[in-house]
Amino acid sequence: MDVNPNWKTKTLLIGSIIGALTGLGAAYLLIQQAERRGEQPKIGTG
Repeated sequence: MDVNPNWKTKTLLIGSIIGALTGLGAAYLLIQQAERRGEQPKIGTG
C-alpha cells in the first residue's frame, strides 16, 4: 500500500480552504442581515 507523504500538507490546505469559504459565507450573511436592518453589524467578543 502506497502512502502519500504529502497527506498532511493536503489536509491542511483543504481544511484552510474550507474554513476560509465558511468564514466568507458567514460574513456575507452578516452583511446582508445588517443591510436589511439598515445598520452596521454588531460584532462582539462574547
